Amino acid sequence: MTSSNLVKIAAATLATSAALALSACGSSDDSSKDAGTPAAADNTAAYCSAIKDAAPDLASFASTAPDLSRFHALAGEVANLASLSPANMKATWEGLNTPISSLDKLLSEANTDLVSYATALANGGPPEGVTADQAAAITPLLAGLQDPRVMQTSQAIATDAKTTCSVDIVPAG
Repeated sequence: MTSSNLVKIAAATLATSAALALSACGSSDDSSKDAGTPAAADNTAAYCSAIKDAAPDLASFASTAPDLSRFHALAGEVANLASLSPANMKATWEGLNTPISSLDKLLSEANTDLVSYATALANGGPPEGVTADQAAAITPLLAGLQDPRVMQTSQAIATDAKTTCSVDIVPAG
């Protein structure tokens, strides 16, 4: 697999994952929810509100031409959604948050971003200044975003968003 293909696959995976999460922000009918307790209702409202707030970054990555310059912002939004997610979805959201935040952290530690890294890979190697050890850590994370478990996690999030936020989601792809 070429470096260029790896970057395209990673971007497509991020786009699909974001699209599934974005679908949850379409609309919400609070009257059909059985929140159980006022605290649970507040947490659900905060969770759905955070999804709506994340819409610009999620929408970008859900597009056919994602704005890779917004990857760091997307990583923050996914981390926020993971922290706000309902108890029954914490582990699932972390399944999406972990690879995205790990990649974001490694890119930051290497003093680069996804655009620079992707551009350099497309031209045959990591960006100038990125060590071989850093590249050896970053590149597998990009490849790992195409892991079927990441897509299964995204599907589980989409399913729960339908239940939690009363939103019908048509999974991408």
